[in-house]
Amino acid sequence: TTRALTNGTQLSKIQIPLPSKCEQQAIVRVLSDIDNLISTQEALIAKKQAVKQGAMQELLTGKRCLAGFVDKWCRHKLENVVDFCTSSVRLKDIDVKEYIGTDNMLSNLGGVKDNELCLQYSTVREYKKKDILISNIRPYLQKAWFANRHGGCSNDVLVFRSKDERKYMPLFLYFL
Repeated sequence: TTRALTNGTQLSKIQIPLPSKCEQQAIVRVLSDIDNLISTQEALIAKKQAVKQGAMQELLTGKRCLAGFVDKWCRHKLENVVDFCTSSVRLKDIDVKEYIGTDNMLSNLGGVKDNELCLQYSTVREYKKKDILISNIRPYLQKAWFANRHGGCSNDVLVFRSKDERKYMPLFLYFL
């Protein structure tokens, strides 16, 4: 049972397990080593993300070309490259965990987490594998996801699909 602790008297009566000081020191060393390893990995990940962000700025704008490529880039209207999809799917035809709402989209292109909400809809907007889903609410949060499965989503999520995968790679369009 969980109870709110209202004062220090209640807090002071809680019993906690304590090993010998020697064992406490050993446990502290192990957990501190793990914390340091996590911090090092997080710093490395942050550095790699910054490198990727810089590369994206140069590669996706055409400021820099990869070795062996010299062709000039063409400009196209988005409507000629992707379809804005509005078809619907019955909620009972998809796994509720596959539902994507703006609440279970993660910021900064972090992907999605499984839906845990109870849904009251009979139909939802459909998305398919390789579609690009973008939250239409608070765009500065950069909530976007490259679908790796079929499912349904909120009407607050825009669904884009490549018009021709032979010409316009869905994953490239997502990165763009």
